[in-house]
Amino acid sequence: MLALWYYAAAAGGMLIVLIILHLAALGAQGVGLPGFRNDAARSKRKEVRGVTSLVVGKDGRTSTSKIGAAMWTIGLCYVLLVLLIAGRSFDDTIDANYLLLLGGPFIALIGAKKITSDRVDSGKGKKTKAEPGGGISKRTAEVVTDDDGDVDIGDFQYLAFNLITFAYFIVAFVRAPDGLPELSDTMVALTSASAAGYLGKKAVTPEPAFKIRSVVPGRVIIGETDKLQISGSGFYSGDPDLPQPGEQGSPNAVLLDEVKLETANWTDTWVEADLGLSSAGLKENHQAELVVVNDLGDRSEPLSVKVEERD
Repeated sequence: MLALWYYAAAAGGMLIVLIILHLAALGAQGVGLPGFRNDAARSKRKEVRGVTSLVVGKDGRTSTSKIGAAMWTIGLCYVLLVLLIAGRSFDDTIDANYLLLLGGPFIALIGAKKITSDRVDSGKGKKTKAEPGGGISKRTAEVVTDDDGDVDIGDFQYLAFNLITFAYFIVAFVRAPDGLPELSDTMVALTSASAAGYLGKKAVTPEPAFKIRSVVPGRVIIGETDKLQISGSGFYSGDPDLPQPGEQGSPNAVLLDEVKLETANWTDTWVEADLGLSSAGLKENHQAELVVVNDLGDRSEPLSVKVEERD
């Protein structure tokens, strides 16, 4: 067994490296140190993540593939640093299992990013921004859930096998810190298979259909109904390169018989429309057509909403 200070020294070294990386990331984004931010950087502050970009994607969600790659990279660097500080020699032979443990998560990371980018570039999909807030519990849940918040079996399997194998790796090293521990071929095979399954799931999972699923209330009474709560999928919103819904030049819109309504709280699956004075332009006692226009300018299939006059 190694003395505790070897592990502490390695942890301190890793912490210093992460702090340097964090400051370098902030500098690259033009933020700098607190008290020295320029106006442009201040306006982008909510997009700045520094070293957390190791595990958080550009959509603001915790990335399952990034977690796997970061976990094995940091873990192996830490163990090698402990061995270096303790003066232990390294084996001349390379254990192929470690190449799989490093390569598998990175292949999953690069492949998942490529699949998502191709879908966005082809117009067949859109990666939406995560809603702000939620704290640690929300960040943790994002690792095993999809963009709609539902538990994803592919993400769960990929994370579970990697966590179990990683825990085995750390415990085995602490018990016999003479070099990199010998890992079970079965455990490594399971992590590789889960990475392949994770990537395959990404490739074959279709984008949610762009459609309106429901509207509350189900009818509009002119002069009485003031808001419509619309749920569905493919509404997008949150693209930083586009004007936000309600701003001039935004492609997003909610139309009721082609009358444009004011909107609020726009997400990929939900939008609230304010009838307000817009109801004055609606025809009474007929089935109106409700349409949502997303970031790409695509129109949803119309949903019928009954418009009635007030008694």
